[in-house]
Amino acid sequence: MRIYLFISLVTLLVFGVGCASLPSGEGPDDVALSNTGNDSDLEAFPVAEAGYQRHVFRLPELEDESSHMVTLVIGKRVLTDTVNNYRILGSLEPVTVEGWGYTYYQLESQGQMMGTLMAVHPSAPKLERFIEVNTQMQPIRYNSKLPVVVIVPDGFDVKYRVWTAGDLQAAPQG
Repeated sequence: MRIYLFISLVTLLVFGVGCASLPSGEGPDDVALSNTGNDSDLEAFPVAEAGYQRHVFRLPELEDESSHMVTLVIGKRVLTDTVNNYRILGSLEPVTVEGWGYTYYQLESQGQMMGTLMAVHPSAPKLERFIEVNTQMQPIRYNSKLPVVVIVPDGFDVKYRVWTAGDLQAAPQG
C-alpha cells in the first residue's frame, strides 16, 4: 500500500510540475493579445473547446476607468473584391462564469458572409481584407482588474477598441 501511495505521489508531482512549467495563455487553445499581470484569475474562465480559440487580453490601469469603454471587433481575413462591403454572420454573447460572477464573451459563427451585390469586373483584382462579424453587442465596461476573455471559432481574430468619454458640456436653455 505504501509503495502504491509513493508511486502515485511521485507521478502526481512530476505531472504537476510538467503542467505548471507551461505559462498560462501559451497552450494551443489560448491566444494572448496583451498578457501582463497575474494569471491566477484565468482559472475561473473555461478553456476553449475543440475548434475554438480563447483570446485573453488585459487593459492597462487608468486613473478614471469609468470614462472609458471597450468594444470588441471580431472577424477574419478574407480574399474579396474591392467594390462590395461584407460582414460575417454571427452572434457574440456575454456569458457569466458560474460561482464567480465574471463575464467572458462567446462567438458563435459558421463563417457565412453577407455583402452588397455590386457588379465587379471579372478581371478586377482581389484584396485580402479584415471582415468583421456583424454583432450587435454593446460596449463593455473598462476594467483593468480582470482579463477580457473571448472564445471564438478557429480562424477568427479578436481586436478591440478603447473609447474615451469627452468632457461634460452644459446644454443651453431654450
